Amino acid sequence: MRLHEARAFFAGAAIGRGVSTRRNETSALRIVPGNRFFGLSSFKGSSMRTVVFALAASLLSTVAMSQTAPTLAQGPAFTEVNQASALGSSLKGLNVRNAGDENVGEIEDLVVVGNTLASYILSVGGFLGMGTHYVAVRPDSIAITWNEADKKWNARINATKDQLKSAPQFKYEGRFAK
Repeated sequence: MRLHEARAFFAGAAIGRGVSTRRNETSALRIVPGNRFFGLSSFKGSSMRTVVFALAASLLSTVAMSQTAPTLAQGPAFTEVNQASALGSSLKGLNVRNAGDENVGEIEDLVVVGNTLASYILSVGGFLGMGTHYVAVRPDSIAITWNEADKKWNARINATKDQLKSAPQFKYEGRFAK
């Protein structure tokens, strides 16, 4: 039997058109190791669909296992975190004050692009989540310092609440939806 004939025969057998030898028996193709031909084998009491589904599952799992996650060119690089560093969890919710010591907003989120802090998302105005205006501010626009006496982080910006409210709005939508 030629290879293309065997494929056509196998395709016919796979959809339940195999040769039936007796009741409750269904024929299936069998590859005989060391030979170049396909033979018939009977599966008494088995369903051809079960065989086909098992074969399909086997092929699909082989394909899935052959896919690999992207790898980085180098291994991990470890670093020490010194006491002058600020953790993102310490900054979220931090009140932002201006030069007049007025509370003008709160750090709502951090935006990281690649390996760099790209901006802070500030929430301005609003009450209990209603009417809140979010703005993205460059990191060099905010001075974040540690007050050793109070044991607290402080954030300062050179802007009024009205200036922040009139800034372009950042919206939590699309891939940023909460």
